[in-house]
Formats: sequence, C-alpha cells, structure tokens
Amino acid sequence: MPNGLRASSAGFPSATATQSEAGWALEHWVFAALLALELLAFSLTPLDSIAHRLSDWAAFLVKRQRDLLAAAALMAATTVVLSWPALCAELKRENRSRTYRVQRYAWLLAHLLAVAGVAIWAEVRARAVAGSAASADVWLITGGLLVATASVCWGLAFASADFWSRWLRRSPGTFVLGAVVGFLGRVAGHYVREIPPLKTQTLFASAFILRLFGQDVVVDPARVAVGTHSFTAIVGVTCSGIEGVGLMLVFTAGYLWFCRRELRFPHALILVPIGAVIAWFLNSVRIAALVLLGTWSTSIALHAFHSLAGWALFTGTALGLVAVSRRTPLWTGARAAPNGLRAARAADPYLVPFLVTLAARMITAAFFPTFDFGYPFQAAAAAIALWCYRERLRTLEWRFSGAAIGLGVIVAVLWAGFDRTAVAGAADKAFSAGLGSMSSTTASTWLAFRIAGFLVIAPIVEELAFRGYLLRKLVADEFERVPFNRFTLASFLISSLAFGLLHQGWLVATIAGMIFALAMYRRGRLSDAIGAHAAANGALVAYASVTGHWSVLG
Repeated sequence: MPNGLRASSAGFPSATATQSEAGWALEHWVFAALLALELLAFSLTPLDSIAHRLSDWAAFLVKRQRDLLAAAALMAATTVVLSWPALCAELKRENRSRTYRVQRYAWLLAHLLAVAGVAIWAEVRARAVAGSAASADVWLITGGLLVATASVCWGLAFASADFWSRWLRRSPGTFVLGAVVGFLGRVAGHYVREIPPLKTQTLFASAFILRLFGQDVVVDPARVAVGTHSFTAIVGVTCSGIEGVGLMLVFTAGYLWFCRRELRFPHALILVPIGAVIAWFLNSVRIAALVLLGTWSTSIALHAFHSLAGWALFTGTALGLVAVSRRTPLWTGARAAPNGLRAARAADPYLVPFLVTLAARMITAAFFPTFDFGYPFQAAAAAIALWCYRERLRTLEWRFSGAAIGLGVIVAVLWAGFDRTAVAGAADKAFSAGLGSMSSTTASTWLAFRIAGFLVIAPIVEELAFRGYLLRKLVADEFERVPFNRFTLASFLISSLAFGLLHQGWLVATIAGMIFALAMYRRGRLSDAIGAHAAANGALVAYASVTGHWSVLG
C-alpha cells in the first residue's frame, strides 16, 4: 500500500504461510532475551559471603562463580559466532517442522517453574547455610540441580533435541573451540593481568579521556586511582584492561583459525593487535565513563554500569571485529558492497518513536535514578519522532469506539486492583518526594508533561510498536499485508508478554496488552487499541489524583 500504514487483506498469505520465518526467528529472540534477563538477575546475587560455611570443594566452586559464568558466556558467544551459518541453517530446518510447537511451550512452562525454584532457593540461602556444612552443601547441590533443570528445559523450549543434535554434528569443531576459548580466555586473563605497565597506561588513558570532558581530574599513581573530587576509581588488576586483552587475543586467534578458509592471509593477522588495542582502549573508556556516572550517581556506577559494561564492551568488540572483517576486502579479498542511503522501511513509523522513547528513558535514568526528573525530555523526544511520521500516521482511522473505551476502563480497574495489593507505598513516597524537591511552578510543569505523555504519547507509541508492528510481524514477514483483525495465538500471546515485560507490573501489563489486542481485533482498527490504552491511562490518572497512588503511572 503506497505511503500508508493501513493494512489491506488483498494478497494476504495463506494460512500455511502465516507462521513465517520472521515470526519463528522473533520467537527465538524472545527465548534468548528471556535467558539473558534470567542470567543477569541471578548473576547480581553473589554467593561469596557463604563460602566459609561450605565444604572445601563447594567453597572452591562458589569462589570461582564469576570465573565459571564468564567462561561459559565466552564459550557460548564464541560457539554461536563461529557457527552462525550452520546455526541459521538448522533453525530454518527446524522452522519447517511444525510438529514440535506444542512441546516447546510445555518445556517453556517447565523452564519457568524451574526458574521459580531457583528464585526460592536463592531466597532461603541465609537459613540454609546457618546449619552444618553438610546442610549447606545439600543446599548448594539442590541449587545446581535446579539451574541444570532450568537450562535443559530452556534448551528444549528453544528448539527440539534433534536440532541440538544436528547442530552439534554439523559443526563439532566450533563447540570444541568454544570450550577451549572459554577456558583459555579466563586463564589468559588471570595470568597476564599482573603485567605492571598496563595499569599505569590505563590510569593515564582514563584521566586523558576525563579531561576531554572538562573534568577536574585527580590522579594518584601510588594508589593507581583516577577520578574527580567526588568519585574515584581504583584501577586494580581486574580493571587494568589486560584481562580484556587476553580474552580478545584468545577469541581472535580462535576466529582466525576457524575461518582461515574465508579470510585472506597474512592480511588477517593484523586483526590480532587491532582487537587487543580496541579492547584495552574501550576498557579505559569504561573507567572514564564509570567516574563520570559515579559523579552523578554512585549506585548506578557501582552496580548496574560496573557489572555490565565490561562484558557488554567485550561482546560488542568481538562481534564487531567479526562483522567488519567479513565485509572488508583487505581481509576477505571480496569486493565490498557499496555504501548507499537505505530506503525508508515500512517498519520505521511503528518502531522509531518507540526506540527513541526507550533511548531517552535510558539516558534520563542514568542521570536521575531515583526520580525521573528528565521525563519532559522523553515526552519531547517521542513527540518529535511521531511528528516526523505524521503523514504516514494520518492514514490510520482515528476513530475510537465506545467498546474500546470500555475495555480501557476495565484495564484501569485491573491495574488499580493490582496496585492495591502490591507494595506501592515506597514508590508513592518517592514520587511525592521528587515533586516536593521542585518548586511549585517546576513541579506543575513536570506533572503536566507526565500526564500529557501518559495520556497521549505513550498509548500511540506503544500501540504502534506492539500491536501495529510486533503482533502482525509475528504473523507474516510482510506485516503491512496482515489485517489488524488477523488473529493467531502465538502473535497474540508473545506480543502481549513483550508488552508486559516493558512494565514493572509485568503480569497485569501482559493482561492489559491482551485486552488492547482484543480491542484492535474487534473492528480491525489499530486506533481502537490506542483508544483503549488512552482510556485506561486516563482512568488511572483520575485514580491517582483521588488516592495519591501516583506509582500507577509507572
């Protein structure tokens, strides 16, 4: 349909084609994201404090917890990167087999139950280790079995056992190489990180980067410390960058060996020092960013950023090195594809406003972790993004039915009911404290932006992304050809769950996503989902105004 967002049923794919490769791939990305979130949640709960209550072998495993997790992550990343073509081919083959779909969801349920067991296991840690060393060991073994069960169930939910067997038989070398890289990467990091000069070089490189940002830098070579007058970072052996260099050297060596037939030698050997230098430099950038964040918020710097930045930079560098090297004639001998302007994609009007909003939210959260003082910036960024696509958005039928408004009110009642049972007092107090810290004029302006964004901008942005794009993308790759009233169970459930995970109260938000989808299905109009969403938010604003439970605004 030229220049429009409104879908037509003309030429709609047959029922056998609706479960497209795009929908199948997106399901797998959802499974991968779920696993990543679970690993992140449990990795932030260290077990080092209980090591003294365990037997020697158990204490050894607990003390090496981070090393084991890091080695496993490196092994998995290496295996996936180096066997990517085989992995994609086997996933496509798995997609053509429809018989496993019911079993996948059964395994997913088993996985979620096992994860719940792990969460309970972690909660009873203090009571479990208070007894004898034997009871503490039993507790640790139980946790290991629960984690193993959750992992196996996730693997069988992701794909069938035949898929894993075929992938292993098709590229056994990548699994062996992945295990070697994971092990040697950690060993190399431990043995080479004591090289004295690198700590000093990292120290002064981080100080130089901070000065570029106009900071009054304090450097203490004796303590190997760098920072400002309000926040200082100690560049210890784990922060010197040599561990990242060791990991990158091992990864690059494995990549060059495994892809030796596709790469051009000796030219490709230069990737070894390039990867090492980039890894060291980005570590210096990480320390400088840590100091800058610590100047604004110590909690963000020491917890969220410090825990994630190192591995995020390493993974990004490794993947970037592979991607660039495979597209550069110097290292492949192939003619590089010409650079050109990409045509505007059909998905842009649906996704760009949401992505802009998400990026703005991440930026403001970094500066204002306790109260979202930067919300006006988020609302303005989203409004500008919507304005850029105003011509395309005008093609939607902007008429809201009474039934859609009624469904929105039902969502508000459910949300308020969950709010009454949840522990929302702390959030309400934080909201009141944040408003109280501003002048009356500033607080009124901020609240006006918050209500306007909640009533108008958020419903449009979120419905475009989740109902307008994601729900239909799960049905067919050419999503614009999918009518808004086209129902499939997978698209209905997955898009609603993705919407729920975006919010703090994920369960009630998932139910809300389902109701908004039903509003759209009823007349085949996305505007009805937007209307239901806006009605729900409007009723919640009224509820918050009367009760003072402003936490319902998220």
